[in-house]
Amino acid sequence: MKHGTLLVVDDNRNILTTVKMVTENTFERIICMTSPSGLLTRIREDHPDVVLLDMNFHSGVNNGNEGLYWLREIKRMQPSIAVVLFTAYADIKGEKAATNSPSGMIWGSSPVMAKLQEMVEKVAPTDANILITGENGTGKEMLAKEIHRLSKRADRQLMPVDMGAITETLFESELFGYVKGAFTDAKADKPGKFELADGGTVFLDEIGNLNYSLQAKLLTVLQRRTIVPVGGSKSIPVDVRVVCATNCNLEEKVRNGEFREDLLYRINTIHLHLPPLRERKGDILAYAHHFLSRYADIYNKKDLQFAPETEERICRLPWYGNIRELQHAVEKAVILCDGFTIQPSEIESSNTTASQNTQQNSIQRLDDMECDMIAKAIRQCDGNLSHVAAQLGISRQTLYNKMKKYNL
Repeated sequence: MKHGTLLVVDDNRNILTTVKMVTENTFERIICMTSPSGLLTRIREDHPDVVLLDMNFHSGVNNGNEGLYWLREIKRMQPSIAVVLFTAYADIKGEKAATNSPSGMIWGSSPVMAKLQEMVEKVAPTDANILITGENGTGKEMLAKEIHRLSKRADRQLMPVDMGAITETLFESELFGYVKGAFTDAKADKPGKFELADGGTVFLDEIGNLNYSLQAKLLTVLQRRTIVPVGGSKSIPVDVRVVCATNCNLEEKVRNGEFREDLLYRINTIHLHLPPLRERKGDILAYAHHFLSRYADIYNKKDLQFAPETEERICRLPWYGNIRELQHAVEKAVILCDGFTIQPSEIESSNTTASQNTQQNSIQRLDDMECDMIAKAIRQCDGNLSHVAAQLGISRQTLYNKMKKYNL
C-alpha cells in the first residue's frame, strides 16, 4: 500500500526517472528536484517523509560536502525527516559540511576550516586572549561571536568595540568610562565598554588601527585588569576576556615601530587566521547556496535556483571581498531575478571584467597614495589628529572618515 511522500534531489535526470519508477509503488507522492536550491522551501511546503539526496551537484566536485551541507540544513530545520545520502563516488572522505552556528558563524567544509573549527572548540572554553586575523569580509566578527558563544562567559555581555572608529580624545572615556564632572558634558557617571562587559568578553575590532600612544594605556589595563574612569581616582577591577581582530600584519607593524611588541604578545595568546575565500574554493558553492536559501525566503521567491552555468561562474570568480562580497552578490541576484533560475549574468563581483579590474586598480593606486599620505602625516604629528587635519587641509570629521576608510 502506498503511503508518504518522497523527495528526491539529483542533478541527473536519468537517475530521477529511475528512482521514480522504482519507488512509485511504495510512496503515495514522489517529488523530484534537479538542484538543492529551494530545497528547504520545498520541505516546508510539501512535508516529505523521506529525502533521497545526492552528495554532489557541482561539476568536477566529488568530495560530498554539498550533500553533507544540505543534510545539516535539513536536520537543523526539521530533525524528524529521514534523509538518505547517495553518491556515485566511492572515495568520499566525509569532511564537515559548511553550516552556520547560532552565532551566525558560517563554517566551511574545507580542511583548513575544519581545522580552525576544531581549534576554536578547544580554546573557546578557556579565558585565553585571542587574536583573529584575516582579510575584510572573511567573518572575523562572526568568529568572535562564536568564541563567546562557546565560552564559559556566554551568559554575559559580548561588547564589540570598533577601534578604528574611536578618536584619540574619546578613547579613554569610551573604553574606561568617566565620572560626573570629569568634563563639561559629564552630567553623571558613565561606565565604559570594559566595565559593561565585566564577566563577559570585549571584542576589539581593527586593533591594528589603534594609535601608538594609546596602545600603552590599553596594555596597562590588560596587565592590571583594572580601569580608572576619566576624572576618577579609584581603580575598578574588571573581569573580561579580550578577543581582538585585524586585517593588518601586526608583526610588520611592530618592525616598523607602529605597534607595541608587548601589546602584541598580550593579545596574541592564541592566534586564529581566517583564510580568504579564494584559497578555499571548495567552500564557495555551499556558501552561495546557503545565501540563496536565506534570501529566497526573505524575499519570498520560492524554488529559486542557480543555473549550472551560474554555479560554475560563482566558483570561478575570485571574490576578493570574501564571504561578505559573495553574500551581497547573491542577495542582489535574488532581488533582481525575474524568473526561477539565476543566470550567470546576474551574479556580479567587484572584479567581473578586465576593464573593471583595470579601473579598480587605477582607483586603488590613488587610494593607496592618499592612505600613505594620511599615515605619514599621523606619524609626523605623533597622532595629534587636529594637527594632522590642519596639515592636510581637511576637517577633523573628513580625517576621521578617511581613517576609517583606510583602516588607519
